[in-house]
Amino acid sequence: MAEQIVVRGTVVGEEGVAVAGWVSLGKKLPQRWLSHTVRITSDEGHELTLEGLGADTIAPVTTREAAWSAIEGEELAKLCVREAPAPEVEVDFTTAVLRGGDVIVAWGDVLDRGYIGGDSQRGSVEGGITKLRAHVVAVGDDRESLLERGRERHAERTREQAAKAAKAAKKTQAKRAPKSAAPAAATVKAPGMAVLSYEHGLVVLAIAICVACAVVTEYQMFWLAAGLCALFPRAYDAVVLPRFRVDRLAPASLEAPFIAFVIAGGIGVLFPFMSTFGKNAKQGLGSDIATYIAAANATLAALWLTYAGQQRRRYCAILANAPDHPDPIQDGVWGKSVGTFSEQVLDVGAEYTTTGSGKNATTSSSPYTTLKLQAPLVRKSSGLDVQLGDAAILTLAKYGILNGIYQKRRGVFIDSTTATMVAGRATDGMLRKGGEASLLVFAAAPHTDVQRELARFRKRETVDSIFAVVGLASLAASFLL
Repeated sequence: MAEQIVVRGTVVGEEGVAVAGWVSLGKKLPQRWLSHTVRITSDEGHELTLEGLGADTIAPVTTREAAWSAIEGEELAKLCVREAPAPEVEVDFTTAVLRGGDVIVAWGDVLDRGYIGGDSQRGSVEGGITKLRAHVVAVGDDRESLLERGRERHAERTREQAAKAAKAAKKTQAKRAPKSAAPAAATVKAPGMAVLSYEHGLVVLAIAICVACAVVTEYQMFWLAAGLCALFPRAYDAVVLPRFRVDRLAPASLEAPFIAFVIAGGIGVLFPFMSTFGKNAKQGLGSDIATYIAAANATLAALWLTYAGQQRRRYCAILANAPDHPDPIQDGVWGKSVGTFSEQVLDVGAEYTTTGSGKNATTSSSPYTTLKLQAPLVRKSSGLDVQLGDAAILTLAKYGILNGIYQKRRGVFIDSTTATMVAGRATDGMLRKGGEASLLVFAAAPHTDVQRELARFRKRETVDSIFAVVGLASLAASFLL
């Protein structure tokens, strides 16, 4: 077993200048290193090298929350330019660095001993430690306590690694083979985004009926019913409108909270009518309590759905606010470009197969995903390569095709007919992902204007928000009137 010791000393280097350690923009993002090695002058007066600085070697680790635009000019932040998000995105700027002149205490394994001073001609040669593989390096006023905690963590990690090494490796899951490409544009459905749909009209009608009943009967539960109706567009569009696929992953299903909203909201809307106009109509505390419980559950489900759509609204706002890319493209400059891909780059959907007939009929689904990891975006002026494999992608282009009686396919796609907007920064002439929201792709339905479609998409979100505010106001009115 290697000899382990504790050394104390001062970091060699220009006073206050970072010479070793790492920086990052968040827990899930890469650590960018200055150096894994640092020279120190020990308290005994000789220099030695600390090697093997790791991700959790240096303590303390400091984190500062800030918008990327506020810190991108700092020297340490420039190390993280590859992970740089959109300017408005908040980052957790995390640092664990050693600076020239820092007083430190380190613990680790002795790697080498050698000459550290003295006069060989007079026989007074001094030998000592010249290299140390550091397990913990602590800096600051409380460095001694940080060192002890670091040693405890190191011992715990060593035990965990030994336990993992003793276990058998888990079997990897088999990957599904990609299906064939999307059908031709002739099978595309619903070109263009509607700001208002017939669902909004039905909601307005339902709200008007509930308000009229509230005014005529002076029964406050009808205000609650009107509020639940007004929350429907937000809940409905959270499920119906497409969301961004991030890091090639499909967004999580929202069917469960939507079904919960429909059931609880339906009860909350029906109870006031049953209590007022039913065969054995009777308004009372019991029916009021049941209505309030249903309304509370529906409101919680609506808030869940609202939160789930927050990322989509934020990413669309970033796309809309991004400036146009300069021509020619310049590395590191944030902006957006509009064009079309020269070929199909995305096909995501499912194939449905029905077996049997009548009551014995069963339907099975087979999902598929085809995504080109890299493709050129054809612009008016020039082409631009996009690293699609890591992008956050939303497309409004849908298709559906029936293969005989028992098979059908539904999905979304991006091809040469879909105008596409891409926001990001170029590295070596290619748009690549850095941090969160640093590479966004928005594709419109075939043969439509992508900028107009994005504006209409955001307007629909705004309409839903207005309905939601009206709904919350109506729910509050049911308590106050």
